[in-house]
Amino acid sequence: MKKTLLSLAAIFLIAGSMHAQTVYVNATLGTGNKAEDGTDAPAGYDWSELQHNSGDNTASNNILAFTGSYGTGFNFSVADNFTVPAGQQWSITGFNTYVLLVSYTGSTSPIDQLRVRIFDGPPDLPGSNVVYGDFSTNRYTKGTNNLMYRIGNTVVPSPTAPSFSYGIWKIEGTLDAVLPAGNYWVEWQTHGVGGLTNYFPPATIIGSRGDEAFNGKQHNLSTNTWGDLIDGGNPTSAPDYVQDMPFELVYTDLLPVTFKSFDGVMQNGQSLLKWTTTNEINNKGFD
Repeated sequence: MKKTLLSLAAIFLIAGSMHAQTVYVNATLGTGNKAEDGTDAPAGYDWSELQHNSGDNTASNNILAFTGSYGTGFNFSVADNFTVPAGQQWSITGFNTYVLLVSYTGSTSPIDQLRVRIFDGPPDLPGSNVVYGDFSTNRYTKGTNNLMYRIGNTVVPSPTAPSFSYGIWKIEGTLDAVLPAGNYWVEWQTHGVGGLTNYFPPATIIGSRGDEAFNGKQHNLSTNTWGDLIDGGNPTSAPDYVQDMPFELVYTDLLPVTFKSFDGVMQNGQSLLKWTTTNEINNKGFD
């Protein structure tokens, strides 16, 4: 798209500016360094304690984590949604998730594979399409100890003593997706080093078993069946709550205009400006 403007001044873009790198956080896990019964976490660590609804001492959540990895004899993933707001275009360069390990005491990352794909709608609906990624490319870059232990509720409905058996690691991957405004779903799975089993702990909101907007899903790829991430509660007679998954997207909101070339010469005492763009998104104009 070629543009020409005879002007006495410089050119300015109307609408939008480059944003710094941003991290979208879908949900959180930590509940602080003191359990509900008053037990302190080890120095430098936090708890991720299963919750009960405020004022209800009869039931709590019961699921420490969901299966979302693959290995010999099993092939699962998890998925959750996110939105790119109107008027924005995200260049997504990173994806972070959190895995729970059972009695893992190693100091190196327990994960060696991370697979990610993004859909333009709920992945369990026939009309949704993969707009980025696949389940054959390894996006993994590193894993770090998140300094957090997942524990059952220490008060409701009956005390569960805090345990150091379920450590949580942060797993990071590299993406190169560019997405316009819209509603999306991201699906992911991991692989443990040497086939080590790992799980995905769901979001944690202090004083709540789950938010009405929670809609996380689990995919059994062996049978290609989807299901909601359900916490049936403790006791088993408690109401079911759909859970959400913690994940993070590292992105930059792109400029609405991509310039290919720009030239300027003096003509009759004025500046003749010429430029070419390769992409314009919701651009109001030039001045």
